[in-house]
Amino acid sequence: TGVAKAKGEAKAEARAVPQVDDKARAAAEAEAARVRSILDGQASSAPAESFVVQVAAFGDGSRADKIATELKKAGLAAYTEKAGNLTRVRVGPFAAREAAEKVASRLQSDGYKPVVSSR
Repeated sequence: TGVAKAKGEAKAEARAVPQVDDKARAAAEAEAARVRSILDGQASSAPAESFVVQVAAFGDGSRADKIATELKKAGLAAYTEKAGNLTRVRVGPFAAREAAEKVASRLQSDGYKPVVSSR
């Protein structure tokens, strides 16, 4: 019936919407770590270390933009960054290396050759 079809479509849409943006989660984790360090008396003026996942680098910026757009559609916090003659495609930042490695693993299973690095 039409009602059953509508319910099925609603469930599919609910699964397709990411619950929390990776960039927002990373920012929240970084802020929580900063607050914990202040409360523990270990406050530092140095910014907290963060991590990014480099997905690819291209001499052609339009190719990099295309990959970044595809990754954003997949719910990742992708962006491009100019580095000399190359345009890097990166995802992040992440407050914890483990979070970056989890995304890198996902990207690797999708056929990319990601590299996790500190920022």
